[in-house]
Amino acid sequence: MNRSVWLGLFIVMSCAHAMPANPFLPQVSPCEKLTAQLAGWVLQGVIGSAVTNTALMLSPQGIWRRIKVDNELVPGVRIESVNEAGVSAKIAPTCQPATYRWEIKGKNHAMDTSNVAGAATAIHKPGR
Repeated sequence: MNRSVWLGLFIVMSCAHAMPANPFLPQVSPCEKLTAQLAGWVLQGVIGSAVTNTALMLSPQGIWRRIKVDNELVPGVRIESVNEAGVSAKIAPTCQPATYRWEIKGKNHAMDTSNVAGAATAIHKPGR
């Protein structure tokens, strides 16, 4: 009895594995999957130094990473440049376009505006 159950399960699993893909579902290419995965990454900022620039990026899973030139972001994606304008990565040569670019979301110099406004408010406060 036990042997026949295993044999039946094996036959069902092998038939299910051999079935073709659902023709009504859209076929997604590996390049489209990779581009969708990269779109989930968010560039939060770039820290510059005399030697190299480092980007702070947030992964789709919510993990912070420090990214530099020649780092591998995900398998098959190598960081090409990191500068104040953004981060660009080289994707597999079979994908078009062959590069992907992130820019910092929001308005330019938003942090500088907040700091200047906060400092001006602190100077004009009466008290201590």
